[in-house]
Amino acid sequence: MDCTEIPHQTWNSAAPEISADVPLMVGTVLNEFLTRVGRPDAFSLTENGLAKQLNDQYGANALELYDKFGKNHPTANPFHLWSIVSACFFRSTAVKQAKLKAAQGKASAYNFWMQWQSPILSSRAMAFHCFDLCFFFNNSERCASMTGNGAVARRLAQ
Repeated sequence: MDCTEIPHQTWNSAAPEISADVPLMVGTVLNEFLTRVGRPDAFSLTENGLAKQLNDQYGANALELYDKFGKNHPTANPFHLWSIVSACFFRSTAVKQAKLKAAQGKASAYNFWMQWQSPILSSRAMAFHCFDLCFFFNNSERCASMTGNGAVARRLAQ
């Protein structure tokens, strides 16, 4: 520890000036915290069940969410769609951070959205929180228990 203190919140309404000249890479994964890892029966969620969950969570916006997310992810089953909607909060904060950084105009800002689905656990893991780390620095083999280390995973890591 270098005993340096951060004198303010790192991200409020603006990117911190102290690191304005430091490039930023920030991103999220498609399903973040809502996967089937501990819920083998999750894919039994029906369209009616999803509509109810959306209505309970988002009220008047439920039908619009269902329509828009369904159009953008036409092959997603109801649970997968629910996990994508639920991850939007995390996605929006990563996009906001990248935009704030880019607005400084002093260093590059990169934003990614990891959507590749893990094949492990009969594909129940999906694109889970921190799954992207398995591919940084070409680590799909080291993280084989999470990536499956198949040809696609290795190619993605490269």
